[in-house]
Amino acid sequence: MTLNRKGKTVRNLALCVLLGVLLHALMGFPPCTVRAMCRQFQASRLLAGEIEPLHVRHERYGYSGDWVYRVRTFIVAKSGETYASFLYSRNLLQNEIDYHYTPKIEQNALCAAWNGTIYATGPFAEADSAILEIKAELRNRDKVLKSKTFTIAGERLENEVFGFPYSLDMLGGGLSGWAPEDLPDELSLYNIARLWYGDYWDEDGGHGIRHADLPCVLTLYDGSGRELERYDLSIDNYEIFFN
Repeated sequence: MTLNRKGKTVRNLALCVLLGVLLHALMGFPPCTVRAMCRQFQASRLLAGEIEPLHVRHERYGYSGDWVYRVRTFIVAKSGETYASFLYSRNLLQNEIDYHYTPKIEQNALCAAWNGTIYATGPFAEADSAILEIKAELRNRDKVLKSKTFTIAGERLENEVFGFPYSLDMLGGGLSGWAPEDLPDELSLYNIARLWYGDYWDEDGGHGIRHADLPCVLTLYDGSGRELERYDLSIDNYEIFFN
């Protein structure tokens, strides 16, 4: 049987659809929508109840030599009183959890940072504004050598999400060899999270950065400026500078 032009077009479209389905199956059925990402994350973490996305941020990026852009999707979500943040990375048809960002799961409220913004999420629907105070400490074993508190005004991103922006400007290599206690006090949050928590462990200059929880105090206010609630939270210094 000879197909006419219309029949050939329909046949070719059907073959393309079949090929797409087969490729999708071969890649393990990667999630294609934000809600599908949430369902996959929920299943991987054995969370009870459906995860609802609260805030989604997409960002295109690429490496040298790439011929196509990749897309990262940062998601803040909730399931009941459980809040979570996680990152997906998509390259063509492949879309999977990106473990360059460590997923976070907290009860009642959560504080997480990714790529220049600190996100605070919780039962904040009644609040009109928010202030986040982040305290960093430079320690020598158990002794505190310096401390600095950063106060950032929040911007409402969603009904239960506030965003607190911070600068991603990195200091040049001129300070990389300095002892942490000799660094200038005017360092930004991004640079303090990296330089105050560095360790040198050999004569050749081997250098590492240790994980540390930076305590955060989130204060919520109503429209008249009256304080509604305070939350004691924390954020890992790696979240601030490593994303």
